[in-house]
Amino acid sequence: MGCEYKNIEKSDITNKTYNDLFEALTSIEKVYKLDLSDEDLIKFPKDILKLTKLEELILTGNNITEIPPEIKNLKNLIY
Repeated sequence: MGCEYKNIEKSDITNKTYNDLFEALTSIEKVYKLDLSDEDLIKFPKDILKLTKLEELILTGNNITEIPPEIKNLKNLIY
């Protein structure tokens, strides 16, 4: 009766898309993709910068006019 999830590969985890920043912040080490499109955001949520494993960030459909320069610290983010 071992753990039935022990064979989950990284690709299974990276395929999950988080659509809620609060949920993503509770799983910081597992967040590779965050989709906050069409959330009526006017400011870049600085908490996103805590998601150090983030590879993909989707912010389309918002009114964000500035992205903080600290975004460059997200080394895995694909531009």
